[in-house]
Amino acid sequence: MKLRTVAAVLSLVNGAWSIVLGAYWNQIFGAEMGDLSCAGSCSLFGAAHIVLVLGAILLVDSLVCFLAFSRAFYISALLSVIVAFLVLVSVAASWQTWTSYPATPASILLGLATVVLDIIAARRKTYVSEENHPLNLPVFG
Repeated sequence: MKLRTVAAVLSLVNGAWSIVLGAYWNQIFGAEMGDLSCAGSCSLFGAAHIVLVLGAILLVDSLVCFLAFSRAFYISALLSVIVAFLVLVSVAASWQTWTSYPATPASILLGLATVVLDIIAARRKTYVSEENHPLNLPVFG
């Protein structure tokens, strides 16, 4: 498999996981989102909803990554950093959430792996240089 394809698949998995995180935060972590949570009734702009929307955008962007656009990989990396940061900040206050629920470190590691692979994939060349092109035959004079 090509590196760009692996990075796009990992971004797709991270986007789907982010949607699940945003939709089922309380069931996955067993706690409200730390300082970012909304008390009582959640508005449309609660942190769980932000993670859900970012996950949907990340999912769409990962589909664009399959077309091998470098900017799509950078956008995917940026969205993954934001989602990992929201997870880290929201559970940082509770050590019990870190130890009792393996979804916390798994979410952060998935986000970081996505960032690393997306940046490497975005920087990788997708073309063959003129001097290395197979149709560039030596000229004998």
